Amino acid sequence: MVPGRSEAPREVNLIARDYAFVPPALDLVPGETILLHVIDAGLETHEAVIGDAAVQAAWETAEAATVGAPPGPTPVVRVPADVAGVRVVVRSGERVDLVWTVPSDPASRGGAASQWLVGCHIPGHWAKGMQIPVRWISGSTP
Repeated sequence: MVPGRSEAPREVNLIARDYAFVPPALDLVPGETILLHVIDAGLETHEAVIGDAAVQAAWETAEAATVGAPPGPTPVVRVPADVAGVRVVVRSGERVDLVWTVPSDPASRGGAASQWLVGCHIPGHWAKGMQIPVRWISGSTP
């Protein structure tokens, strides 16, 4: 895989369905820049939270506070910056694009690199298995 650069990000598609992500793992090269396309092909609002176990736990706790909110847009929730990770919220049928430079040393960002995940923390979605691993791969030059 050729890693993305700031002047030429690698395009990555991440599709959220009710209650799974496609592909079944997110392949990233440490330090690369990607253009992430998060597409909601499901009937419900979803999110893609990328980060280690602490990031996932923070968003799961924050989103739990929205249980029982009236129908409509997802309530605004926040977590402390040091455990925010990357978060993209998409509504049914929507695509949201994000340019992101992946940390060069993911293990230094609060946990072992192998523990990074992509998860959806809209209430109940994580519990239904809406999570996939991040696989750290080495890049090659063209």
